[in-house]
Amino acid sequence: MELCTGVSRRADGGESYDGRRRMVICNANRMDEIPQCIDEGLSLGTMFLPPENIMRGRKRWILSMPIRGHIVLDKGAVRAVMKHKSLFPAGVVEIQGDFQRLEAVQLLDSDRKVVGNGLINYSSADAERVMGKQTDNIDVRAHGLVPGMRLVTRPQPQFT
Repeated sequence: MELCTGVSRRADGGESYDGRRRMVICNANRMDEIPQCIDEGLSLGTMFLPPENIMRGRKRWILSMPIRGHIVLDKGAVRAVMKHKSLFPAGVVEIQGDFQRLEAVQLLDSDRKVVGNGLINYSSADAERVMGKQTDNIDVRAHGLVPGMRLVTRPQPQFT
């Protein structure tokens, strides 16, 4: 076991019995009790657990990209996007920013709250030209403005 300035972690890299990594901040006044507490699973200090749903791969990459613009959606488009469906021009209310094809944009609801991020299939100029229109009235690229596979949604609070 390795002790360093009030932070305790196992020598094996912090693997706990359930396979998750943990960090425990312990009471520095009781440093001599730390090894016993960790080995016996006793409570001494504060334990920080990793998030259950770690984002990986494409979604993490999309979220790491710099945001080049914002797209404001109507309620129907927000519902579709939250179900990981593609965003089509009919659900777009407003385009903000100057972006090119395959750059990251942030998707906002009518209250300007973030719904998600995505890689857009259109430049800002082309998106403004087609926004609000039904796809049968325009030459829309396959999979819409932002394809579902290039969307990362943010969890929305549920009120009862």
